[in-house]
Amino acid sequence: MKSRFLLIITVALAAGLAQAQFAAKKQPAAPPPSVSGADGESGGPELIGDANNPILRYPAAHQHTLTGCTGYLDISKDRMKFVSNTEPGHSFDLARGDLYVAQQWKMMGSPLQEAEFKFRGGGTYHFFHVKRRMLADPNARLRWEDVLSFQALIDGATRFDEVVAGLKAQQHVAAPPVISMIEPADAAVEGKTLTATGGTLRLRGIVSQESGIASVLVNGQPAALRQLTPQTHEFVVENLAVGNGSSAIVVLVMAADKSEAHKTFTVSRQGVRILEPAYFPYQTGESTVRVRGVAAGYGNLQRVEIAGTPAVLTRRDGGDIEFQSDTALNVGDNNLQGYVVDSNGAREPFSLAVKRLPPAGPQPLKEQEIQKALEDGLPSNRIMALVNKYGVDFALTDEVEQRLRRAGADSNLLLAIAKAKK
Repeated sequence: MKSRFLLIITVALAAGLAQAQFAAKKQPAAPPPSVSGADGESGGPELIGDANNPILRYPAAHQHTLTGCTGYLDISKDRMKFVSNTEPGHSFDLARGDLYVAQQWKMMGSPLQEAEFKFRGGGTYHFFHVKRRMLADPNARLRWEDVLSFQALIDGATRFDEVVAGLKAQQHVAAPPVISMIEPADAAVEGKTLTATGGTLRLRGIVSQESGIASVLVNGQPAALRQLTPQTHEFVVENLAVGNGSSAIVVLVMAADKSEAHKTFTVSRQGVRILEPAYFPYQTGESTVRVRGVAAGYGNLQRVEIAGTPAVLTRRDGGDIEFQSDTALNVGDNNLQGYVVDSNGAREPFSLAVKRLPPAGPQPLKEQEIQKALEDGLPSNRIMALVNKYGVDFALTDEVEQRLRRAGADSNLLLAIAKAKK
Protein backbone atom coordinates (compact mmCIF):
# COMPACT_ATOMS: atom_id res chain seq x y z
CA MET A 1 0.00 0.00 0.00
CA LYS A 2 2.66 2.51 1.08
CA SER A 3 4.89 1.63 -1.85
CA ARG A 4 2.23 2.44 -4.45
CA PHE A 5 1.59 5.92 -2.99
CA LEU A 6 5.32 6.52 -2.53
CA LEU A 7 5.73 5.82 -6.24
CA ILE A 8 3.06 8.39 -7.19
CA ILE A 9 4.43 11.06 -4.82
CA THR A 10 8.00 10.51 -5.97
CA VAL A 11 7.05 10.81 -9.62
CA ALA A 12 4.95 13.92 -8.92
CA LEU A 13 7.77 15.60 -6.98
CA ALA A 14 10.11 14.89 -9.81
CA ALA A 15 7.71 16.75 -12.16
CA GLY A 16 8.28 14.06 -14.72
CA LEU A 17 5.92 11.69 -16.43
CA ALA A 18 3.30 11.93 -13.69
CA GLN A 19 2.96 15.71 -14.09
CA ALA A 20 2.29 15.33 -17.78
CA GLN A 21 -0.31 12.63 -17.21
CA PHE A 22 -2.03 14.57 -14.41
CA ALA A 23 -2.14 17.66 -16.60
CA ALA A 24 -3.71 15.68 -19.41
CA LYS A 25 -6.44 14.55 -17.00
CA LYS A 26 -7.31 18.06 -15.81
CA GLN A 27 -11.09 18.57 -15.64
CA PRO A 28 -13.20 21.52 -16.86
CA ALA A 29 -13.67 24.29 -14.34
CA ALA A 30 -17.41 23.74 -13.83
CA PRO A 31 -18.55 20.30 -15.03
CA PRO A 32 -22.10 19.05 -14.31
CA PRO A 33 -22.63 17.14 -11.07
CA SER A 34 -21.37 13.58 -11.21
CA VAL A 35 -24.15 10.99 -10.96
CA SER A 36 -22.30 7.94 -12.26
CA GLY A 37 -23.42 4.39 -11.64
CA ALA A 38 -22.61 2.18 -8.68
CA ASP A 39 -21.14 -0.95 -10.20
CA GLY A 40 -17.77 -2.36 -9.25
CA GLU A 41 -15.90 -0.52 -11.98
CA SER A 42 -17.25 2.90 -11.04
CA GLY A 43 -16.54 5.19 -8.16
CA GLY A 44 -20.11 6.08 -7.41
CA PRO A 45 -21.26 8.06 -5.72
CA GLU A 46 -23.55 5.54 -4.07
CA LEU A 47 -26.61 7.06 -2.41
CA ILE A 48 -27.04 5.62 1.10
CA GLY A 49 -28.74 6.79 4.26
CA ASP A 50 -32.46 7.53 4.16
CA ALA A 51 -34.85 10.09 2.72
CA ASN A 52 -34.30 12.45 5.65
CA ASN A 53 -30.51 12.11 5.72
CA PRO A 54 -29.10 11.10 2.31
CA ILE A 55 -25.37 10.32 2.18
CA LEU A 56 -23.04 10.26 -0.83
CA ARG A 57 -20.44 7.50 -0.57
CA TYR A 58 -17.26 7.59 -2.68
CA PRO A 59 -14.40 5.06 -2.77
CA ALA A 60 -11.28 7.16 -2.25
CA ALA A 61 -7.55 6.96 -1.72
CA HIS A 62 -6.24 9.36 0.93
CA GLN A 63 -2.74 10.63 0.18
CA HIS A 64 -0.40 11.24 3.12
CA THR A 65 2.95 12.98 2.83
CA LEU A 66 4.76 9.95 1.45
CA THR A 67 2.20 7.17 1.84
CA GLY A 68 -1.57 6.61 1.47
CA CYS A 69 -4.58 4.57 2.48
CA THR A 70 -7.98 3.70 1.01
CA GLY A 71 -11.48 3.94 2.40
CA TYR A 72 -14.91 5.49 1.89
CA LEU A 73 -15.48 9.22 1.87
CA ASP A 74 -19.05 9.88 3.04
CA ILE A 75 -20.60 13.29 2.44
CA SER A 76 -23.93 14.24 3.99
CA LYS A 77 -25.76 17.53 4.20
CA ASP A 78 -23.89 18.44 7.42
CA ARG A 79 -20.83 16.16 7.66
CA MET A 80 -17.82 14.89 5.72
CA LYS A 81 -16.46 11.60 7.04
CA PHE A 82 -13.59 9.42 5.89
CA VAL A 83 -13.13 5.89 7.25
CA SER A 84 -9.75 4.37 6.35
CA ASN A 85 -9.69 0.64 5.68
CA THR A 86 -6.03 0.26 6.66
CA GLU A 87 -5.00 3.18 8.86
CA PRO A 88 -7.71 4.22 11.37
CA GLY A 89 -5.60 7.16 12.48
CA HIS A 90 -6.28 8.87 9.16
CA SER A 91 -10.06 8.63 9.51
CA PHE A 92 -11.95 11.83 10.29
CA ASP A 93 -15.50 13.14 10.81
CA LEU A 94 -15.78 16.92 10.23
CA ALA A 95 -18.55 19.44 9.78
CA ARG A 96 -19.21 20.20 6.12
CA GLY A 97 -19.85 23.80 7.14
CA ASP A 98 -16.16 24.07 8.14
CA LEU A 99 -15.04 23.23 4.60
CA TYR A 100 -13.63 26.39 3.04
CA VAL A 101 -11.54 24.99 0.17
CA ALA A 102 -12.57 22.25 -2.29
CA GLN A 103 -10.44 22.25 -5.43
CA GLN A 104 -8.07 20.33 -7.63
CA TRP A 105 -4.76 19.95 -5.86
CA LYS A 106 -1.74 21.59 -7.44
CA MET A 107 1.72 20.72 -6.21
CA MET A 108 4.62 22.91 -7.22
CA GLY A 109 2.28 24.48 -9.82
CA SER A 110 1.40 21.13 -11.41
CA PRO A 111 -2.29 20.09 -11.31
CA LEU A 112 -2.75 16.57 -9.99
CA GLN A 113 -5.69 14.21 -10.38
CA GLU A 114 -6.67 14.75 -6.74
CA ALA A 115 -9.20 16.74 -4.76
CA GLU A 116 -7.95 19.01 -2.01
CA PHE A 117 -10.19 19.75 0.99
CA LYS A 118 -9.33 22.28 3.68
CA PHE A 119 -11.31 22.61 6.92
CA ARG A 120 -11.23 25.39 9.47
CA GLY A 121 -9.35 23.96 12.44
CA GLY A 122 -9.42 20.50 10.83
CA GLY A 123 -6.46 20.34 8.51
CA THR A 124 -5.95 19.65 4.82
CA TYR A 125 -6.73 16.37 3.01
CA HIS A 126 -5.92 15.09 -0.48
CA PHE A 127 -7.98 12.34 -2.13
CA PHE A 128 -7.83 10.30 -5.29
CA HIS A 129 -11.27 9.20 -6.51
CA VAL A 130 -10.84 5.48 -7.32
CA LYS A 131 -12.85 2.55 -8.58
CA ARG A 132 -14.80 0.67 -5.96
CA ARG A 133 -12.91 -2.54 -6.62
CA MET A 134 -9.75 -0.92 -5.28
CA LEU A 135 -11.18 -1.16 -1.76
CA ALA A 136 -11.82 -4.89 -2.03
CA ASP A 137 -8.08 -5.72 -2.07
CA PRO A 138 -5.87 -3.75 0.35
CA ASN A 139 -2.78 -5.06 -1.43
CA ALA A 140 -3.87 -3.88 -4.90
CA ARG A 141 -1.48 -1.50 -6.67
CA LEU A 142 -2.93 1.84 -7.67
CA ARG A 143 -2.85 2.14 -11.46
CA TRP A 144 -3.81 5.09 -13.63
CA GLU A 145 -6.81 3.16 -14.94
CA ASP A 146 -8.07 2.87 -11.33
CA VAL A 147 -8.06 6.67 -10.84
CA LEU A 148 -11.32 8.48 -11.67
CA SER A 149 -12.21 12.15 -11.92
CA PHE A 150 -11.50 14.10 -8.75
CA GLN A 151 -14.33 16.44 -9.76
CA ALA A 152 -16.94 13.96 -8.53
CA LEU A 153 -15.56 14.37 -4.98
CA ILE A 154 -15.67 18.16 -5.26
CA ASP A 155 -19.22 18.03 -6.64
CA GLY A 156 -20.36 16.00 -3.66
CA ALA A 157 -18.79 18.43 -1.22
CA THR A 158 -19.91 21.68 -2.90
CA ARG A 159 -23.05 20.72 -4.88
CA PHE A 160 -24.49 18.13 -2.54
CA ASP A 161 -28.19 18.75 -3.22
CA GLU A 162 -27.76 18.62 -7.00
CA VAL A 163 -25.82 15.35 -6.89
CA VAL A 164 -28.39 13.76 -4.58
CA ALA A 165 -31.25 14.91 -6.83
CA GLY A 166 -29.47 13.46 -9.88
CA LEU A 167 -28.98 10.10 -8.19
CA LYS A 168 -32.60 9.99 -7.07
CA ALA A 169 -33.68 10.68 -10.64
CA GLN A 170 -31.52 7.79 -11.83
CA GLN A 171 -33.10 5.53 -9.23
CA HIS A 172 -36.63 6.51 -10.24
CA VAL A 173 -38.63 3.50 -11.40
CA ALA A 174 -41.40 4.43 -13.77
CA ALA A 175 -44.88 3.18 -13.00
CA PRO A 176 -46.15 0.40 -15.29
CA PRO A 177 -48.54 1.24 -18.14
CA VAL A 178 -52.12 2.20 -17.25
CA ILE A 179 -54.96 0.50 -19.19
CA SER A 180 -58.38 2.16 -19.43
CA MET A 181 -61.08 0.25 -21.32
CA ILE A 182 -63.72 2.08 -23.37
CA GLU A 183 -65.39 -0.63 -25.43
CA PRO A 184 -67.27 -2.82 -24.64
CA ALA A 185 -68.72 -0.55 -21.97
CA ASP A 186 -68.77 -3.44 -19.47
CA ALA A 187 -64.97 -3.68 -19.73
CA ALA A 188 -64.61 -0.39 -17.86
CA VAL A 189 -65.92 -2.08 -14.70
CA GLU A 190 -63.21 -4.17 -13.02
CA GLY A 191 -64.20 -7.82 -12.63
CA LYS A 192 -67.40 -7.61 -14.68
CA THR A 193 -68.07 -10.37 -17.20
CA LEU A 194 -68.33 -9.13 -20.79
CA THR A 195 -71.19 -10.37 -22.95
CA ALA A 196 -70.71 -11.36 -26.59
CA THR A 197 -73.73 -11.94 -28.80
CA GLY A 198 -71.73 -13.21 -31.77
CA GLY A 199 -68.52 -14.96 -32.63
CA THR A 200 -66.37 -11.81 -32.53
CA LEU A 201 -65.87 -8.82 -30.26
CA ARG A 202 -64.52 -5.28 -30.74
CA LEU A 203 -62.19 -3.94 -28.04
CA ARG A 204 -61.08 -0.31 -27.65
CA GLY A 205 -59.18 1.43 -24.88
CA ILE A 206 -56.55 3.99 -23.82
CA VAL A 207 -53.05 3.06 -22.60
CA SER A 208 -50.42 5.40 -21.18
CA GLN A 209 -46.96 5.33 -19.63
CA GLU A 210 -44.37 8.05 -19.13
CA SER A 211 -41.86 6.51 -21.59
CA GLY A 212 -44.50 5.95 -24.29
CA ILE A 213 -46.22 2.82 -25.60
CA ALA A 214 -44.42 0.24 -27.73
CA SER A 215 -47.18 -2.31 -28.37
CA VAL A 216 -50.58 -3.63 -27.29
CA LEU A 217 -51.53 -7.29 -27.75
CA VAL A 218 -55.03 -8.68 -27.18
CA ASN A 219 -54.97 -12.47 -26.87
CA GLY A 220 -51.69 -12.32 -28.80
CA GLN A 221 -53.20 -10.27 -31.63
CA PRO A 222 -51.54 -6.85 -32.27
CA ALA A 223 -53.91 -3.96 -31.72
CA ALA A 224 -54.07 -0.93 -34.00
CA LEU A 225 -52.55 2.08 -32.19
CA ARG A 226 -53.32 5.78 -32.56
CA GLN A 227 -51.05 8.20 -30.70
CA LEU A 228 -52.88 10.82 -28.64
CA THR A 229 -49.85 12.25 -26.79
CA PRO A 230 -46.21 11.11 -26.56
CA GLN A 231 -47.20 9.05 -23.53
CA THR A 232 -50.74 7.97 -24.52
CA HIS A 233 -52.24 5.79 -27.26
CA GLU A 234 -55.69 4.61 -28.20
CA PHE A 235 -55.87 0.93 -29.23
CA VAL A 236 -58.51 -0.96 -31.20
CA VAL A 237 -58.92 -4.64 -32.03
CA GLU A 238 -61.60 -5.55 -34.54
CA ASN A 239 -63.20 -8.99 -34.84
CA LEU A 240 -61.54 -10.66 -31.86
CA ALA A 241 -62.68 -14.29 -31.99
CA VAL A 242 -64.85 -15.40 -29.04
CA GLY A 243 -65.77 -19.01 -28.35
CA ASN A 244 -69.03 -20.32 -26.93
CA GLY A 245 -69.43 -20.11 -23.16
CA SER A 246 -66.86 -18.43 -20.92
CA SER A 247 -63.38 -17.54 -22.14
CA ALA A 248 -60.58 -15.13 -21.23
CA ILE A 249 -59.39 -11.97 -22.96
CA VAL A 250 -55.91 -10.71 -22.02
CA VAL A 251 -54.78 -7.18 -22.89
CA LEU A 252 -50.95 -6.97 -22.68
CA VAL A 253 -49.24 -3.56 -22.94
CA MET A 254 -45.49 -3.01 -23.33
CA ALA A 255 -44.07 0.46 -22.77
CA ALA A 256 -41.05 1.92 -24.50
CA ASP A 257 -38.98 1.32 -21.36
CA LYS A 258 -39.91 -2.41 -21.52
CA SER A 259 -42.23 -2.24 -18.52
CA GLU A 260 -45.46 -4.20 -18.94
CA ALA A 261 -49.03 -4.27 -17.68
CA HIS A 262 -51.97 -6.51 -18.42
CA LYS A 263 -55.68 -6.82 -17.80
CA THR A 264 -57.69 -10.03 -18.01
CA PHE A 265 -61.41 -10.07 -18.73
CA THR A 266 -63.93 -12.89 -18.78
CA VAL A 267 -66.27 -12.90 -21.76
CA SER A 268 -69.45 -14.97 -21.96
CA ARG A 269 -71.02 -15.85 -25.30
CA GLN A 270 -74.45 -17.45 -25.63
CA GLY A 271 -74.23 -20.78 -27.37
CA VAL A 272 -74.54 -24.56 -27.17
CA ARG A 273 -71.54 -26.86 -27.03
CA ILE A 274 -72.15 -30.59 -27.55
CA LEU A 275 -69.98 -32.79 -25.35
CA GLU A 276 -71.47 -36.19 -26.21
CA PRO A 277 -71.41 -37.63 -28.86
CA ALA A 278 -67.83 -36.50 -29.21
CA TYR A 279 -67.82 -36.19 -33.03
CA PHE A 280 -70.21 -35.61 -35.95
CA PRO A 281 -71.70 -37.08 -37.98
CA TYR A 282 -71.94 -39.74 -35.28
CA GLN A 283 -72.72 -43.36 -36.18
CA THR A 284 -74.11 -46.03 -33.89
CA GLY A 285 -75.86 -49.37 -34.08
CA GLU A 286 -77.92 -48.58 -30.95
CA SER A 287 -81.56 -47.54 -31.04
CA THR A 288 -80.87 -44.50 -28.82
CA VAL A 289 -78.08 -41.96 -28.40
CA ARG A 290 -77.08 -40.00 -25.31
CA VAL A 291 -76.86 -36.32 -26.07
CA ARG A 292 -74.99 -34.23 -23.49
CA GLY A 293 -73.93 -30.62 -23.80
CA VAL A 294 -73.58 -27.19 -22.23
CA ALA A 295 -75.77 -24.15 -22.79
CA ALA A 296 -73.59 -21.16 -21.90
CA GLY A 297 -74.32 -17.48 -21.49
CA TYR A 298 -78.11 -17.77 -21.10
CA GLY A 299 -79.21 -15.68 -18.16
CA ASN A 300 -82.83 -16.91 -18.01
CA LEU A 301 -82.74 -20.42 -19.49
CA GLN A 302 -85.86 -22.45 -18.66
CA ARG A 303 -85.39 -25.74 -20.51
CA VAL A 304 -83.53 -27.53 -23.30
CA GLU A 305 -85.42 -29.74 -25.74
CA ILE A 306 -83.94 -32.44 -27.99
CA ALA A 307 -86.19 -34.06 -30.60
CA GLY A 308 -89.23 -32.72 -28.72
CA THR A 309 -88.20 -34.14 -25.34
CA PRO A 310 -87.03 -31.98 -22.39
CA ALA A 311 -83.46 -32.75 -21.31
CA VAL A 312 -82.25 -33.11 -17.71
CA LEU A 313 -80.54 -29.87 -16.61
CA THR A 314 -77.64 -29.35 -14.18
CA ARG A 315 -76.30 -25.89 -13.27
CA ARG A 316 -72.51 -25.63 -13.31
CA ASP A 317 -70.31 -23.29 -11.29
CA GLY A 318 -70.17 -20.03 -13.19
CA GLY A 319 -73.78 -20.19 -14.39
CA ASP A 320 -73.54 -22.49 -17.43
CA ILE A 321 -76.22 -25.19 -17.79
CA GLU A 322 -75.35 -28.80 -18.61
CA PHE A 323 -78.10 -30.82 -20.30
CA GLN A 324 -78.53 -34.53 -21.03
CA SER A 325 -81.08 -36.62 -22.91
CA ASP A 326 -81.33 -40.21 -24.26
CA THR A 327 -82.92 -39.81 -27.69
CA ALA A 328 -84.47 -42.52 -29.90
CA LEU A 329 -83.02 -43.07 -33.38
CA ASN A 330 -84.43 -44.37 -36.64
CA VAL A 331 -82.28 -46.55 -38.86
CA GLY A 332 -80.34 -44.29 -41.21
CA ASP A 333 -79.70 -40.55 -40.93
CA ASN A 334 -81.22 -38.61 -38.02
CA ASN A 335 -81.13 -34.84 -37.78
CA LEU A 336 -81.89 -34.24 -34.11
CA GLN A 337 -83.38 -30.81 -33.62
CA GLY A 338 -82.78 -29.07 -30.30
CA TYR A 339 -83.91 -25.81 -28.72
CA VAL A 340 -82.78 -23.64 -25.83
CA VAL A 341 -85.93 -22.08 -24.38
CA ASP A 342 -85.84 -19.03 -22.08
CA SER A 343 -88.43 -17.88 -19.58
CA ASN A 344 -89.99 -15.56 -22.17
CA GLY A 345 -90.60 -18.47 -24.53
CA ALA A 346 -87.88 -17.53 -26.99
CA ARG A 347 -86.43 -20.63 -28.68
CA GLU A 348 -82.84 -20.69 -29.97
CA PRO A 349 -82.27 -23.72 -32.23
CA PHE A 350 -79.36 -26.11 -32.50
CA SER A 351 -79.05 -29.47 -34.23
CA LEU A 352 -76.83 -32.52 -34.51
CA ALA A 353 -76.57 -35.29 -37.08
CA VAL A 354 -76.56 -38.94 -35.95
CA LYS A 355 -76.70 -42.01 -38.17
CA ARG A 356 -78.12 -45.26 -36.91
CA LEU A 357 -76.56 -48.25 -38.65
CA PRO A 358 -78.92 -51.07 -39.68
CA PRO A 359 -78.78 -54.17 -37.48
CA ALA A 360 -76.97 -57.27 -38.75
CA GLY A 361 -79.03 -59.81 -40.74
CA PRO A 362 -82.21 -59.15 -42.71
CA GLN A 363 -83.28 -55.55 -42.68
CA PRO A 364 -86.65 -54.34 -41.34
CA LEU A 365 -89.31 -53.82 -43.99
CA LYS A 366 -89.81 -50.32 -45.32
CA GLU A 367 -93.20 -48.72 -45.83
CA GLN A 368 -92.69 -48.72 -49.58
CA GLU A 369 -92.01 -52.49 -49.58
CA ILE A 370 -95.26 -53.28 -47.71
CA GLN A 371 -97.30 -50.91 -49.87
CA LYS A 372 -95.97 -52.53 -53.08
CA ALA A 373 -96.66 -56.04 -51.75
CA LEU A 374 -100.28 -55.04 -51.06
CA GLU A 375 -100.64 -53.43 -54.49
CA ASP A 376 -99.16 -56.58 -56.09
CA GLY A 377 -101.89 -58.66 -54.39
CA LEU A 378 -99.77 -60.51 -51.79
CA PRO A 379 -102.20 -61.84 -49.11
CA SER A 380 -102.36 -59.84 -45.89
CA ASN A 381 -101.58 -62.93 -43.73
CA ARG A 382 -98.39 -63.50 -45.75
CA ILE A 383 -97.35 -59.85 -45.38
CA MET A 384 -98.16 -60.05 -41.64
CA ALA A 385 -95.84 -63.05 -41.27
CA LEU A 386 -93.01 -61.11 -42.93
CA VAL A 387 -93.69 -58.12 -40.67
CA ASN A 388 -93.58 -60.31 -37.56
CA LYS A 389 -90.36 -61.94 -38.73
CA TYR A 390 -88.36 -58.91 -39.92
CA GLY A 391 -90.08 -55.96 -38.28
CA VAL A 392 -90.48 -52.51 -39.88
CA ASP A 393 -88.27 -49.43 -39.82
CA PHE A 394 -91.07 -46.84 -39.68
CA ALA A 395 -93.65 -45.67 -37.20
CA LEU A 396 -97.36 -46.14 -37.98
CA THR A 397 -98.50 -42.53 -38.09
CA ASP A 398 -101.96 -41.46 -39.26
CA GLU A 399 -100.60 -40.56 -42.68
CA VAL A 400 -98.84 -43.96 -43.08
CA GLU A 401 -101.98 -45.80 -41.96
CA GLN A 402 -104.10 -44.02 -44.55
CA ARG A 403 -101.67 -44.84 -47.35
CA LEU A 404 -101.51 -48.53 -46.39
CA ARG A 405 -105.33 -48.83 -46.05
CA ARG A 406 -105.73 -47.39 -49.53
CA ALA A 407 -103.25 -50.04 -50.74
CA GLY A 408 -105.41 -52.81 -49.10
CA ALA A 409 -104.10 -53.27 -45.54
CA ASP A 410 -106.60 -54.49 -42.97
CA SER A 411 -106.71 -53.76 -39.24
CA ASN A 412 -104.81 -56.94 -38.26
CA LEU A 413 -101.91 -56.09 -40.56
CA LEU A 414 -101.83 -52.50 -39.32
CA LEU A 415 -101.73 -53.72 -35.70
CA ALA A 416 -98.82 -56.02 -36.51
CA ILE A 417 -96.98 -53.14 -38.17
CA ALA A 418 -97.48 -50.90 -35.12
CA LYS A 419 -95.93 -53.58 -32.88
CA ALA A 420 -93.03 -54.41 -35.21
CA LYS A 421 -91.24 -51.05 -35.26
CA LYS A 422 -87.51 -51.58 -34.62
